Amino acid sequence: MPYVRNSITGSIQKKENKLYAVINLYDEGEQRKRRSLNTGCHPRNQKTQANDFLESMLKIFNEKKYHEVKGCFIELFDTLNKKNQWSDLNDFLEKLKSGLDKRTRELPLPGRKSDFFDINMPLSTYMERWIKTKDGDIQDNTYDSYKGIIRRMTPFFDGIGATLGNVQPEDFEEYYSYLYDDGVVECTALKHHRMMSQAMKYAVRKGPLNYNVLDKVDPPKDSEFIGDYFKATEALSMLRDADNDQMYITVLLTTYYGFRRSEVLGLRWSCVDFDNNIINVKRKIVKSSKDGVTKLQDLKKMKSKSSRRNLPLIPIVAEALKQEYSRQQERKTAFGTAYFTDPDEHICVDFLGKPFNPDYITSHFKVLLNKIGMRVIRFHDLRHTCATLLVMNGISLLLVSKWLGHSSLAVTEKYYLHFDVKAQIESAIKMGEILPHTITEDVKSTIML
Repeated sequence: MPYVRNSITGSIQKKENKLYAVINLYDEGEQRKRRSLNTGCHPRNQKTQANDFLESMLKIFNEKKYHEVKGCFIELFDTLNKKNQWSDLNDFLEKLKSGLDKRTRELPLPGRKSDFFDINMPLSTYMERWIKTKDGDIQDNTYDSYKGIIRRMTPFFDGIGATLGNVQPEDFEEYYSYLYDDGVVECTALKHHRMMSQAMKYAVRKGPLNYNVLDKVDPPKDSEFIGDYFKATEALSMLRDADNDQMYITVLLTTYYGFRRSEVLGLRWSCVDFDNNIINVKRKIVKSSKDGVTKLQDLKKMKSKSSRRNLPLIPIVAEALKQEYSRQQERKTAFGTAYFTDPDEHICVDFLGKPFNPDYITSHFKVLLNKIGMRVIRFHDLRHTCATLLVMNGISLLLVSKWLGHSSLAVTEKYYLHFDVKAQIESAIKMGEILPHTITEDVKSTIML
């Protein structure tokens, strides 16, 4: 039965000295669901701006061409309303319209079965069409890696004649064995599984499939890889001997705070509050690759919500940052026009003021360690060093998890639980108190044997 069209209405309401756009959306059962969005406008002098935004948004939702995708209004609004999904009100409207246009294009033409969801099409063809629906919804690097997985899976599934409708659980299990025989490790096979499961779930939601066949497949195991780390004496030796290298402040920040490479490169001088002794982690720099084109991106969207965090400035780090800032100002004066003009004023830059390329960080760190005569570990192992030293010195896993910006405590436990020496000692003492048993001489002699 077709939807009974309800006009989308709304109003501007004041809450906590801010103006919110409150709109009445409808789910697929025609039940009204109220949604609100903080416009960022002030009640004193920006009410007109807020009303103009609301009027524009309602106009988009009530366009006739979007009637058939009304069921996705709530999902799309909630997705855009999440933190970091839009930069300003105009950007929100543009992304709203773009999202609705995309969903409208996915609808089958009237009176004709959609070729997109033909269950008789080769599985690889479906995957190629599915990945296009993700363009713009996921980061460029992820999009490119998904395309790589599809290229890898195509010869296998085409070879067995797999279609969207006839592919079986055992076909995927055979595919994983095929990957293992080709030297692929389990954690990589797991990435294939997760992407293909996501694609099949989409076919269930949008097409004629009744269930996700991958729900009946045991996923490959995740990696048990444990990173290397420096002992405290090694870390101190490295920082002492690396103080003349242009990457020194990058290495120091990563060692003390356990930053991800993307996080430390995304730090700006505006992120450091010397007055209140706070360093704010809210941006990242990543190397992005899409369709063979590689570029650097400075992003507000972090790996997870927990990645955005305010951390106290460690006195040693605060002093090092002040010295680094002075050195950068001196170089700017000395080199003049040859010094790179960085409008974002990143902290981690080379001697000419240019922000580091992520690949350079990785490769130069090995060069630096060889130069100062230290055993070589990965740059990312400085993050492991920070976490391991904290746990081994009695800091709780929960606090370490927050320090590192992990998405959950489970992630921290997976890699660092075995380093929690203090907890293990406390457990041993407690068990001795719970069971204060005195060993008899005959049992003691048996133990000694």
